[in-house]
Amino acid sequence: MVNYQWKRGNLVEYFERLSKIKSIRIATAYFSEFGLNLLKDIVNKNKLPKSKVVIFLSTEFSNTSPVFLLKELSNIANVFIVDSLQLHAKVYLVEKEDGDFELIHGSANLTQGGFQRNLEFMSYHEGDKHNVDRILLFFDYCKNNASLVDSIIIDYYKEIEAELLKLNNLQKNIRKKLNRRITNGDSFERDEYDLTKHYFTYEDYESLFHRNAILNNNEIKERRKLIRDKLASIHKLLKKHVNLLDLHEHWKLNNLTSGIEPNYFNHNRVSWIGVRYGKTEQEVKQLNAFLSPSRGSYTSSDEYMGFQKHGCIQFCLVSNGFEIVLFHSVANDAVDRGTMHDIINQPDKVKIESIIREIAKLKGKGFTWYITDAKNDRTIASFSFDKNEAEDFIGFYKKYDKAGYESFCSYLLSPNSDILKDRITLAKFTLKKIRQLLPLYQLITFRNKVTTKN
Repeated sequence: MVNYQWKRGNLVEYFERLSKIKSIRIATAYFSEFGLNLLKDIVNKNKLPKSKVVIFLSTEFSNTSPVFLLKELSNIANVFIVDSLQLHAKVYLVEKEDGDFELIHGSANLTQGGFQRNLEFMSYHEGDKHNVDRILLFFDYCKNNASLVDSIIIDYYKEIEAELLKLNNLQKNIRKKLNRRITNGDSFERDEYDLTKHYFTYEDYESLFHRNAILNNNEIKERRKLIRDKLASIHKLLKKHVNLLDLHEHWKLNNLTSGIEPNYFNHNRVSWIGVRYGKTEQEVKQLNAFLSPSRGSYTSSDEYMGFQKHGCIQFCLVSNGFEIVLFHSVANDAVDRGTMHDIINQPDKVKIESIIREIAKLKGKGFTWYITDAKNDRTIASFSFDKNEAEDFIGFYKKYDKAGYESFCSYLLSPNSDILKDRITLAKFTLKKIRQLLPLYQLITFRNKVTTKN
């Protein structure tokens, strides 16, 4: 049976599932630490002796860390450098304990690019014993044109490692120039951060870059679904804790996260995906009916004064990191904007003093309040709780916050933050920040229960 695959990431899933292996043979033009770790996992899981693992590499298999890779690889495999010919093949032959063989071949090198990032085309052949002898002839041909890696070869790569690194940097700069026409507006470049051990990948952030935010093809939809599922997984860890704080997710599971398709309400672009916590279903529906009685009863499809119109605390993935946000006001028909302006304009001195006091408590905790023109994707003004004095916030808010602008307080984690390495650590940190924001949220949102008329 033959299967064809070109989706990014599926090769990793295949190799991670491999079990009951008797031997493995690999030919790959390029190899990286990502490939090394993947191969180590396979060897350890299947208890493969070194004699049952054979790998053939091209002479230029790595421009960044060839010495390290050869030393580590030699501990678990028989390693050959194909130096009499230019090796460009990518072939993976797996022999199972039951005598069956699985063959994978195509364009993917044993690197993160080949297995996760790039658009590759691979063929999977399962249980194909008929052609195994011919495939083994290919590996014999590689061996006849290769040198077994020993200390002499490793020392040679050590001598030229600095030159290879210079070549790598030159190639990297050339690629940047070639791609600049497309990637010039990206939040960050692919190689700016090492995200190999992080919960969110470069592809997750890339999905939210400006050039992709407006797309709605099948591939981008699938990538947004992956982000949504990762965020939902964090929510599962947070749910009982935030509910105890009287913060509640949307009552419909389908609306747990913000939208993942461009539409009128997100200005026809998906530049962030997040989970909101705020008022209860009863509060939202009663408030909406009270504030807009002419519209009649509230329906689940009613976007006019829905859940997103109310202040909330949310966590979300954005194009340049992970945000924990007190989102106070959407651009139009924001329910809690009026609450805040009433406090300032009446004025309610007790509440104003309480707001200033809570903002002072947030000093040094990394929060910034933003007023943005989301429709035109620009920041109108910002107020750093760390750099500015708390008593100046009321004047800032009064000057800049108005209908047509979005208004929110944000804490941003950089994509390479250690906190983003696993969802448990991230969930704990997110809960900590939610608790820090909660007193301010309670002061500037309307949470009184509204009763419906008989």
